[in-house]
Amino acid sequence: MRILSLLCFLFFINSELLSTDSFYRVYQDRYKIGNIYGQNTSLDHKLILKNHFNVVTPENWGKWSVVQPIEGAFDFVKMDEIVHFAEENNMDVVGHTLVWGSQTPSWVFRDIHGNPAGKDLLLKRMKDHIDANMKRYLGRIKYWDVVNEAFNGDGSYRNNDWFQILGPEYIEQAFLLASKVDPSARLLYNDYNMVKVGRVEAVIKMVENLRSKNIPIHGIGIQGHWMLDFPEMAELDFVLKKLKEQEISVHITELDISVLPSPYKGANIATQFENSPEKDPYTSGMPMHAEKELNKRYLEIFKLFNKYDNIERVTFWGVSDGDSWKNEHPIKGRTDYPLLFDRKLKKKSVFDKILELENKNK
Repeated sequence: MRILSLLCFLFFINSELLSTDSFYRVYQDRYKIGNIYGQNTSLDHKLILKNHFNVVTPENWGKWSVVQPIEGAFDFVKMDEIVHFAEENNMDVVGHTLVWGSQTPSWVFRDIHGNPAGKDLLLKRMKDHIDANMKRYLGRIKYWDVVNEAFNGDGSYRNNDWFQILGPEYIEQAFLLASKVDPSARLLYNDYNMVKVGRVEAVIKMVENLRSKNIPIHGIGIQGHWMLDFPEMAELDFVLKKLKEQEISVHITELDISVLPSPYKGANIATQFENSPEKDPYTSGMPMHAEKELNKRYLEIFKLFNKYDNIERVTFWGVSDGDSWKNEHPIKGRTDYPLLFDRKLKKKSVFDKILELENKNK
């Protein structure tokens, strides 16, 4: 009986997919369409990934805490699985992420005596980690998030362990090391709340600095952890325009749109708030008015994306509502609806409307 139920479920999913245009094929002349391969990626998720997406990003499997939890003890089991899956299905892979102040084991920043690591030791560990990751997938991973979330909203450097020990040059060192390992890879900087003017200006200065030293940087990742009322479209348009002026590719890297009230507009995984009924109003389903607002929001965002020919990729941060990290951040245990497929893996009404935006242009 369980086997019959599974077959019926898979038949439903396949029927759903066969009756739907492929997202990435509809948008193939404009930009790539990506999604994540995460902790909850199962057979049914893979069917959706194969049909609708042509880029895959490891949600957490490529982060330092997973790949090298102990010095010299590398674990590439899940990354191998992801890269193999991508190659079987003609998908590009984003290596996420090489250098980040979060989800990096504490040993990276300590010497054998437990004291803060010196510059030479930390640079060696950075080089060893980048070498091990990039050489293993040489020519197989097209994009790398080389540095993640290095700036505060006011444009100052985040006071993470990399910065405390190496200073601001840790960014250029990371890009330089990565470029030497795989000169053919597309090297990216990725950050959230990229509508903060100070952060945008700092990122542009970083691009100019790297270029002045002939250190390759090929794109800027704008994390799209947004809400129904944030950011304002004019703010997002401003950022896209500024990066267009810099003649650098843009990657929308982590797109999801929360429909829930939130006390926080950031993406810092360490920031958490207490739950309450007022902050979790849709536990039994998303009401029609919220769905209409979500549809409106997604459509206005994609209309804006379609104005810019330097957008290279749009990656959603999750396949379905049920496996979205927004159910746990910034408030644990909520029921959010931020993605294009619902908890039953059925596409939402806005899915086809987004495709219609592009089909009308053909």
